[in-house]
Amino acid sequence: MHRAQPAVLILGLAGGFLLAITDFLTVVHVEVVTASCQDLATPSLADSCVSKGSEQHSWALLVLGLLALAMTYGAAAGRSRPAAAALLLIGVGALAVFFAVDLPDVSKTGQIGLNFANAQAKAGAGFWTELVGACLLVFAGAVGLTRARR
Repeated sequence: MHRAQPAVLILGLAGGFLLAITDFLTVVHVEVVTASCQDLATPSLADSCVSKGSEQHSWALLVLGLLALAMTYGAAAGRSRPAAAALLLIGVGALAVFFAVDLPDVSKTGQIGLNFANAQAKAGAGFWTELVGACLLVFAGAVGLTRARR
């Protein structure tokens, strides 16, 4: 077994899993100092207090995570350079979603912020799983592409 294969396997599996679970986790949530956001917000605004990954990305990260798991098998077990390139591209795509969609939303309180001066938007667990998963996939793809094929 080539030394890079376990690294690609571990990094790819971890990155794919983290991306996939991101859509089930909270990416951004709004906190109000005096009470919970859901308690203070009107029923129509209560849904704005918490934003799950599936709401932010329409399940795209789940699909990318599952695709990454399949490509990990090809890149690690099959030593496929196209599968390694796919891992790299999936990671870059997830990073693009992170920087274009989620990072700007971490500072936006939306309508809740207009109603409550002390409202603050904060990153949830999904924000971090998305970032780490995407970086792991980029690294897995790069390792898979740089190893020599015999």
